[in-house]
Amino acid sequence: MKKRGKSDSILRNERKGKRDKMEKRMLPKQIIEEMRKKIGSYEFKIEHRKRAADFSRESILEIQDVMCIVLNLVKSSAAIEMYKYFERKGSKESVTGNGLKEARKKVSHTAFEELFKDGVRAAMEAEDMRYFRGYRAMGIDGSTELLEYSEALKKEFGEITPRAGDVYARISTCVDVVNGFVADGIIAPYSTGERELAKQHIDNITDEKALYLMDRGYWSPELAAKIADKGQKFLIRLASNAIPKVTASRQDSGHISVAHKGKDYRFRYYKFMLKSGEMEYLLTNLTEDEVSDSELGDLYWLRWGIETKYAEIKEKLQLENLSGKTPLFVKQDFFATLWVVNMICFMTIAAESDMPDRQRQYKYKPNKNFSIAVFRHSFISIVVEDHPLKRDILLHRLISEISKNIVPIRPDRLFHPRNSNRTIHRNYMSKKSPL
Repeated sequence: MKKRGKSDSILRNERKGKRDKMEKRMLPKQIIEEMRKKIGSYEFKIEHRKRAADFSRESILEIQDVMCIVLNLVKSSAAIEMYKYFERKGSKESVTGNGLKEARKKVSHTAFEELFKDGVRAAMEAEDMRYFRGYRAMGIDGSTELLEYSEALKKEFGEITPRAGDVYARISTCVDVVNGFVADGIIAPYSTGERELAKQHIDNITDEKALYLMDRGYWSPELAAKIADKGQKFLIRLASNAIPKVTASRQDSGHISVAHKGKDYRFRYYKFMLKSGEMEYLLTNLTEDEVSDSELGDLYWLRWGIETKYAEIKEKLQLENLSGKTPLFVKQDFFATLWVVNMICFMTIAAESDMPDRQRQYKYKPNKNFSIAVFRHSFISIVVEDHPLKRDILLHRLISEISKNIVPIRPDRLFHPRNSNRTIHRNYMSKKSPL
């Protein structure tokens, strides 16, 4: 029998590399193909139309047209968006901006929520996703969304606001911080507490290998017990006065018992001094064998991925640049934006596998602004193309272009917290928009 030499090993590695690239390309393709099939189905129309009479007659704007236009993000005037849509569709049809608004009123926001969840499910089932020590690291954090003022929005999201005369919604996301996609998203009245929304995320995430990373505002015995009872893991940063036993302990690490509803839970703590001189307190139900004390700080640092994801959602995709002043349009925009931010993530993961392996000073990643811009430019052309082979070519070309436009990943860069004064200038944009 012929012995396998070095060339055989190289060949096997090349084949494995090609197979990995194909797997990474499959996720965007799978999501788009399933989305096309679903939005064109009779069952989808019946389930998500607002009234039985809606979309009952043939018209220029069918439900699949409305879905595609909104998923492409309506950031300019409705008339301009309609022009761009029909131009890329290769159609001579024409619909006014008001025609789009009237058509959108016939579609429930649940249609966009379902597509978002379909994409998440596909990503959670993908075999080539990355893990942290076998766990799916999930950052949970909340934020606010500044809405255009209207009585309807005020009634839906509440009169309690951080600034008089404005209307706000509370939004919360659970982000796979290793892979970069949003695993769950919620929009709620501003008065809804972040812990309450975190409990909803935990109810929605069924993966037993979920590992939640949360900041100090989330600590509560109830939340920790809920995660432990599901067999999942957590790492929570504690405020200095959250658990006096931890603060007062002379030991840098140890175990404490936390009671909730007559049941005792044994958790592990670790505290250490930051470079700023501030003491950091961490609490987890991970064992030392799973993650050592010295590694807990690095694990918690992964939570920063949710901060950068909010920057992407709010600044790059302009979540607060709303396309309407009704609760329906706000919720449509919210879930459409989450669907798009995930598709950008899956596209860049696929593009990373196409990036040439060269010796450089820094590691590189796809340029996010460029990725967003070319995806939004190409999305309609891909989705409305009826020929499967031509769709594949367009998708391949999009991923290839993303892989060519890259930026360096510079270590030890300083990051700044999200701007909390954006309400002073409602339309102020501190970054160049890729849209």
